[in-house]
Amino acid sequence: MPKLAYGFSFLEKGDLILQWDDARIFLAIARGGSLSAAAAALDMGVATVSRRLDRLEGSLQLALFSRHQSGYRPTEDGLALLAHAEALESAALAFGAAAHDQERVVGSVRLATAENLATPLIMASLGGLLSRHPGLRLEVVSGVQAVNLHRRDADLAVRMIQPEMGHLTIRRLGSLGFGLYGSPGYVQQRRGGQSLEGDDLRACSRSLRRRVGAQSG
Repeated sequence: MPKLAYGFSFLEKGDLILQWDDARIFLAIARGGSLSAAAAALDMGVATVSRRLDRLEGSLQLALFSRHQSGYRPTEDGLALLAHAEALESAALAFGAAAHDQERVVGSVRLATAENLATPLIMASLGGLLSRHPGLRLEVVSGVQAVNLHRRDADLAVRMIQPEMGHLTIRRLGSLGFGLYGSPGYVQQRRGGQSLEGDDLRACSRSLRRRVGAQSG
């Protein structure tokens, strides 16, 4: 049970505040009928439960329980506060459940990307993500066709070129290097015995970027 600082006021007792951490001690004793039962339910020591009850009764200036050999019984004042303590318990449980839901990642997400990114990079990394968030359903759409995020063709897109239009939130994920490689025999054949350099290399580089851009959409 989370120890949450909820409270409510007793205006007739000078605006005293009963905190949830104290209210759960009161409830455990009322339900268990003894300090030992309350201590077991709260995973506390009996002395701690007794000390917390004494502190609560002292702060409220009320006797919440009558002590008997057979156990603890709520007094009339204790019975009058029981419903308020249970309301605090409900609020604490609702707060904890809402906080847990905020941490969960659930729902469907459609991700658009290029085939050369989907297979070797994205698909290979999904196992860990989906195991951490079993409520997440991810649909990966690969291809060279353009997608319109504003029309909800997809929720997310991973591309190798930066969009120049649209009001989009863009984040750089990393850098991917490319190089031009060829065997000495191939280069000799293509250039008639001359090596590729200068403008020739820049022309090849521009051609490669155009091809990558076309694949990445």
